[in-house]
Amino acid sequence: KCLVCSITLTYHKNTESLNCHYCGSYLKPQDACPECKSTKLEYIGTGIQKIEEGLKDLIPELRMARMDRDTTTRKLSHYRMVKDMEAGKTDLLLGTQMVAKGHDLPDVTLAAVISADVALNLPDFRSAERAFQLFTQLAGRAGRGDKKGEVLIQTYEPDNYIFNYVSRHDYIGFYKKEIELRSELSYPPFSKLVRIVFGFKTKSTGEKVIKSLSARLKRKEAAGVTVLGPVIAPIEKIKNLYRWHLILKGKNSKSLRQKALEISDMVKEIKDLKIDIDVDPINML
Repeated sequence: KCLVCSITLTYHKNTESLNCHYCGSYLKPQDACPECKSTKLEYIGTGIQKIEEGLKDLIPELRMARMDRDTTTRKLSHYRMVKDMEAGKTDLLLGTQMVAKGHDLPDVTLAAVISADVALNLPDFRSAERAFQLFTQLAGRAGRGDKKGEVLIQTYEPDNYIFNYVSRHDYIGFYKKEIELRSELSYPPFSKLVRIVFGFKTKSTGEKVIKSLSARLKRKEAAGVTVLGPVIAPIEKIKNLYRWHLILKGKNSKSLRQKALEISDMVKEIKDLKIDIDVDPINML
């Protein structure tokens, strides 16, 4: 794990480093396990580079390009990959979400999503919406010319309602289903949200402050405002700060802002506290 974030490091083979995609720190891999000291180490991840290696072993003659953060840092590198694909110099374009966005490649007849459940199971009420957008965009890369296209999606949840709509490109059907679920739980657009994130240098300090804050919030309920939390944030630690968050939910923006300022005032005397107030939050992690 990262030394300052509660995030597993990602191994980048081209730089032979373990990188944190949140704080930007990196480590050189060790020759032995830091826990048991064994030297029998093997990289068994399912990232883009691992998939690239597997495909090369299965189909050595495949002309393949990888489009991700590591390969698109140079000027025009992204443009060249697309042009090579258009010219037929590349058989397969492998990459992260940027592969799905807006490319018009008439000769592509197959599109595939690997590990779709990663996008589906994020702790965010928008996860289904974002997954539907991504999968539908990627599906739209195949069969754009005269040849028919095929789309494969790898998932442990084939019965998830989202795939029924993706397979039919049914935007309206997905919207009706998703808006029904949002209505039942009073999530946007049926309410407004404010997210407050508290960051502490030590976990013990955070636990004490949050416990006290929770008790005070229970005694001071605001009409028209629902307080969810505070609880430990999905990513508990980033850049050496231990994080708790709470969500304010309601229909009146003024009431939400007033409640957010009231909560901010409750903890303003706390030393070494970093507080972020995010109105209409996009990121819930």
